[in-house]
Amino acid sequence: MQVAKIPILVCQEVERVQRRFIWGHSETASGFRPVGWEQIILPKRQGSLGLKRPSSLNDACGAKLASRLISGSKGLWMEVLLNKYMLIDDEDLLCVKNSDSSLWKFIVQQKELVNGASMRNIRNGRSDNFFNDEWLLQDQPLITLCSRPLCRGEQ
Repeated sequence: MQVAKIPILVCQEVERVQRRFIWGHSETASGFRPVGWEQIILPKRQGSLGLKRPSSLNDACGAKLASRLISGSKGLWMEVLLNKYMLIDDEDLLCVKNSDSSLWKFIVQQKELVNGASMRNIRNGRSDNFFNDEWLLQDQPLITLCSRPLCRGEQ
């Protein structure tokens, strides 16, 4: 799951095996299911088993790869992908062609998920100012939420 998107049919088969294991049924016999599958896949902190849908794990791994791409993480695999697919060094120009690999298509698809879930991209942190940048609210910096000066000499 870390390097390529697992096909939907494989994810469905894994989930089917999980269900059969939990409910203890064979392929031919079905029986009473005292708890719905949606309850079983809830997080453990909500009193459930904490099983995860394979398709959700698949998306999470793709989002992790996309996040690394956006954040400018270093590594051989990243250099290979960037040199092959990003001819212009601008992450806003990430696009997919029919001839691209399924991995690249998957990463670009998950990039939209990552961008939608984040407010700002920190990168190396040199251009960020923790108290004066807008982190929580889009129109006001974090320092406006403080009721007193944070340190001596600080406004």
